Amino acid sequence: MMWLKACSRCAGDLLLQSDFYGSYVGCLQCGYILHPEEELPLTSPLATVKVEAGISPNRAV
Repeated sequence: MMWLKACSRCAGDLLLQSDFYGSYVGCLQCGYILHPEEELPLTSPLATVKVEAGISPNRAV
């Protein structure tokens, strides 16, 4: 999955990538790797609602 002009550091393009340790979202232009808290609004609409409501995304619902 790709997000155009969504990098908070350089306004570059973000790409969902994966490696041996798991998946992550990284910027193609500057190489910035998003933290899991920054990835939530991008990867899951339901996670965005939970974070805005103050519910921890790591807790089972």
